Amino acid sequence: MTTNQKQLDVFNDPGSVQAANELHAALSAADAKAARLANEALADIEPTHQWIASARVLIEALTIREPQTHKEAVTLLPRIDQDWTRAADKIFGAGRHNFLDGLWRCVAERLQVAEFDSSKPKLHPSYAYAQLGDWAMVERSITETPDFATHPVLLARIAEANWRQDCRTEAVHHWFMLCWTAPEELASLIRNQGVPDKSLCDTWVSARRTTSIVAATRFESCTKPIAPSSSHLL
Repeated sequence: MTTNQKQLDVFNDPGSVQAANELHAALSAADAKAARLANEALADIEPTHQWIASARVLIEALTIREPQTHKEAVTLLPRIDQDWTRAADKIFGAGRHNFLDGLWRCVAERLQVAEFDSSKPKLHPSYAYAQLGDWAMVERSITETPDFATHPVLLARIAEANWRQDCRTEAVHHWFMLCWTAPEELASLIRNQGVPDKSLCDTWVSARRTTSIVAATRFESCTKPIAPSSSHLL
């Protein structure tokens, strides 16, 4: 039973709790018809229930036609990423859940690996695969992109994909490439806890506090085997 469901048991009447649990189960099973009936029942019992509006959004997601072309995937992605994800978080709890996995995978497969448009970084299959947690496909879709190493966003994504596949050497390699080509992007990632390698983060912070050769050498040794001296970046 989820935290949301436990809260329902504490604060709501038995009829509302049952209807909400049936709604949760129907949505989890991707049963649009059962979810619609359960949501209507919940609305009859408790018209102001916090799940009703979100459930309507998710029922729409269950009934939408899967994208068949690149253009349809581009059109659908913002709805999945915004409205539908917010609605799913409302009912299933924030964080990783699999309600939208089928749509994310379909979008990822329809997006074409071509020239990367840095002004639209989400319109690349690596973004959709990352929402699924399919890190092998994140890595593959990036390496198939021409000149991916010139794009900080793709370097950050492939580094995370490497790390999550327990490939620390490759991850550090790509984080160092990011440091080499766009050091402020790496700094931003570290500030926002986007780099899970604690030793690398600690060394980066230490190196940024001083321009000494010692600090520069420490950062470079942390990220070897990769590139020439990084002291000019600090």
